[in-house]
Amino acid sequence: MSKVDSNEIDIIVKNSVSLINIYCSNLFEFITKLEFGDFIKKAYSFVDENNGTRRKANFLSSFFELAIEHAENNSTQIRIEYETLNFLLGEGLKMKLGKKFRNLVKSSILNFSDQSILDVMGELAACITLSKTYNFDAYEHTLQNGKSIDFVVSNQSSTFLIEVLNIKIENEKYEEEKFKNFITKRICDKHKHKSQNLSELESEMIIIFPIIYGLTQTILREQNQLFASFESIMKDDYNIKCFNPYSFCQYNQGNYIFKQVHEIL
Repeated sequence: MSKVDSNEIDIIVKNSVSLINIYCSNLFEFITKLEFGDFIKKAYSFVDENNGTRRKANFLSSFFELAIEHAENNSTQIRIEYETLNFLLGEGLKMKLGKKFRNLVKSSILNFSDQSILDVMGELAACITLSKTYNFDAYEHTLQNGKSIDFVVSNQSSTFLIEVLNIKIENEKYEEEKFKNFITKRICDKHKHKSQNLSELESEMIIIFPIIYGLTQTILREQNQLFASFESIMKDDYNIKCFNPYSFCQYNQGNYIFKQVHEIL
């Protein structure tokens, strides 16, 4: 990416705002167009200062990919992701989740971290889902071992530490008999990383919230029983608290659902 002057930046910002209006207009219910424009300006400054280099997997990179996909019209993958993000933001608005959810949206998007759009979608979807049952107490909580956990939620009797785990399936590598080990290992590795050097009490408060992407009808059919019993499998076999896996499903043009995988078929 070559350096751009101030006039070009103004045009880029205007076009960027227009792009968000097309694919993710609900974003402007959480951040202003001026804030988003400043984010784009900082992004181009960052790229200029790093000789055209940008991070490979964060929200900003996905936005650049969205612009390319929109211009070339040779794929719909990124546009579907932004439409899904738009749906989630709309759900948050309908549920009136308030300042904490608004801060979650802003902190997830207006940064240059290695957080991909799938990470953003996963955290927002988990937050919305959990808020239907629990009180949403905190985002990005620091554990006693210095590591962060995505959410702190509570009910009348208990407090829980929720870690969202995004799992992307590469369909060409899918093998029916190895799938269970693949998923359980990802969950065990995530729990081990977060719970290292924690007290037994704090470790037992951690619950993994798995979200699976790239599911096919074949995987849904062959693994449906596994998905329906995952919570008990992880508890009984590995002593790890875990929700049954969730996923996104587009059931009509522009309409999405987020539900436990075994309920999709």
